[in-house]
Amino acid sequence: MARSRNGSGLTQMLAERGLSQTDLASILDVDRSQVSRYVNGFSDPTLSGFRAMREALGVTADALLAAIDKAKPRHRRRRAA
Repeated sequence: MARSRNGSGLTQMLAERGLSQTDLASILDVDRSQVSRYVNGFSDPTLSGFRAMREALGVTADALLAAIDKAKPRHRRRRAA
């Protein structure tokens, strides 16, 4: 299934804050390719990584979860409870 190419929620959050994937990788102390996997919906951050990402981006946990979910291919998205 094709994903939307209008940018993930994480891409938008980074752009709004003037951060690159490399900047976020440095903040999280992970490789830039790992951040790319988050942005493209192929991997989820660990709990500690999620917390650090939330703090670095200055967003709520709900907003970050929504951004991460938006990046995922449709068949991998969380279902609303």
